[in-house]
Amino acid sequence: VDYRVLRRAMKDFEQAYREKGPYHHGARGFSAWWLGDNYRLLASRIPPTGRVLDIACGDGRLFCLSRPSPGLRWFGIDRSHAGLQWARQRSPRPWPLVEATMEHLPFRDGAFDVLVCSLSLQYVRQEKVGEVLSAWKRLLRSGGRLLLTYPNIITHQYLRRPGEDEALSWEELRDRVAGAGF
Repeated sequence: VDYRVLRRAMKDFEQAYREKGPYHHGARGFSAWWLGDNYRLLASRIPPTGRVLDIACGDGRLFCLSRPSPGLRWFGIDRSHAGLQWARQRSPRPWPLVEATMEHLPFRDGAFDVLVCSLSLQYVRQEKVGEVLSAWKRLLRSGGRLLLTYPNIITHQYLRRPGEDEALSWEELRDRVAGAGF
């Protein structure tokens, strides 16, 4: 994977973690409320047993909010080395973390019962979304669940940087996710 190309096409998360630290944990005001609600909702949908992959786990906030259970195994991937370091430091219990991109996932087919991707798919270039979703589908066991949150278009358009893709509409996102077999 040529990370130089990815970094030019996507938000620089390394810089964000260097400047802000574990910013999902340290959000304030509206961001804290909104991110907190998002992560609490996702955490409430994780079953008490099985294997869960947190895709683009960042600083590990979702894992930190999850309910510990002896039958539940969490894994996390993120392309940000700094984000993964924060996740290791902030996590109340150890969990396997791997530096990887959303489309190049080093796990066997059907390895997970649940895939979670919170507020990250919008950073994938639109022409790559199908490839990313296919990679995710490969990892999910038959009958498994995808838990996906995606910002609304207005929020994404406001926050996006020059040169970044436009956000997918709700209909486009729904069609692409369904087209990948979810």
